[in-house]
Amino acid sequence: MALTITPPNPGPQGPQGPQGPQGPQGIQGNQGPQGNQGPQGNQGPQGIQGNAGPSNVVNATAVTSGTFYPVFVAGTGNQTPSIRTAAAAFSYDAATNVLSVTATAARYSDLAENYVADTNYEPGTVLMVGGEKEVTLADNETVKIAGIISTAPAYIMNSECPGEYVVPIALQGRVPCKIKGNARKGDILISAGNGYAKSVGNDAVKTGQLVGKALESFTGDEGIIEVMVGR
Repeated sequence: MALTITPPNPGPQGPQGPQGPQGPQGIQGNQGPQGNQGPQGNQGPQGIQGNAGPSNVVNATAVTSGTFYPVFVAGTGNQTPSIRTAAAAFSYDAATNVLSVTATAARYSDLAENYVADTNYEPGTVLMVGGEKEVTLADNETVKIAGIISTAPAYIMNSECPGEYVVPIALQGRVPCKIKGNARKGDILISAGNGYAKSVGNDAVKTGQLVGKALESFTGDEGIIEVMVGR
């Protein structure tokens, strides 16, 4: 016969005991992935306006009197604007419309003066005093020589000469001149007529006949050579 043992019924649960002390901190875990970028913030207020930059507009004022001096700036290096106001400085007189400057060199090669001609003549033409105006085409061997029309004068006197046909006649220096016939360097030139000069070698000439002296030799019927005038 089997023996059956029946366990006794459990008793009721006892009360919870007090909490124990906190254990040590565990090891830090790995960093998590970067989160999504947040939305853009609102635009800030507009800043104050800066100073105005340099202008390429020149405000000019019309004047009728006073002396004015130009401002210069060096092409390279220190480009600070400079001005010179000495008595002999480069200046402009508004009352007289005169520009004053001291020149030590000229790009072109003769001193000329304006005269009124009776028609239009090309540079290098030999003229004489006469005609309906002040000067006209020179006659052959005339003693009324006015001179040669300048091609590119360095300085022109009587620049405001009134007239329909105003021509600058070379007074001093060197100019191109229309030549007829052979000439040697240094030859004396007189009028050959029709606006041309011709050589008379070293022969004496009458007062008023001299056109100039040949600065180069020429062989042929007609051409243009450099001529010294006023010597």
